[in-house]
Amino acid sequence: MSRKTIIILSSILIAVLAGVWILLYVLSFRTVTFDIVPENTGVIIYNQDNSQELARLDQDGSLQLRDGKYTVIPVHEDYSSNPIPFTIAGEDMTISIDPDYSSSRLATLLEAEQKATNQLLRQTYPDVIKDFTIQPGTLYQKGQWYATTLQQNPLPGGQDGDTYRVILQKVEDQWQIAAGPEIVLSAQEFPDIPQFILSNVNSR
Repeated sequence: MSRKTIIILSSILIAVLAGVWILLYVLSFRTVTFDIVPENTGVIIYNQDNSQELARLDQDGSLQLRDGKYTVIPVHEDYSSNPIPFTIAGEDMTISIDPDYSSSRLATLLEAEQKATNQLLRQTYPDVIKDFTIQPGTLYQKGQWYATTLQQNPLPGGQDGDTYRVILQKVEDQWQIAAGPEIVLSAQEFPDIPQFILSNVNSR
């Protein structure tokens, strides 16, 4: 075999290998569609492995990403910027971005809701609520969950009273008792309440 033939065959082999590599590289990408629910909210997409920023979107859109672990961070002052992780594993996918309200927005909403939540507690437990102090509470998610503690007044002899936890849920624009009052609210007893809300109020 002549040297010229060897060079030609080697070039063809290299071209084929390069073509296969390019094809495999292109096929390793998946179409990821980002459905951003709140209007006028953007997102930043990061690679979880190296925290590298990959893209920014100001509205619904799609990106070509390889299999792996990623994070989306919503960008809007009224919404939480907590990271939203997702994993691409061999197929196209759609990610729905519907973040909770930001802590500042929830605090503003609480100013308008605190009177109603306290009134519900007083009306529901009229005979015993006088022996408790309703502590300032917290709104969660999009303002449809509320949790607070009821601090029992000091007992005879100066002994400290117990602390009870209670969670309210807003259903059809009306607050209702969802859990408690109890000293500890368990996830087993209240599986429909988000775990982080139970953990938060139990830690107080």
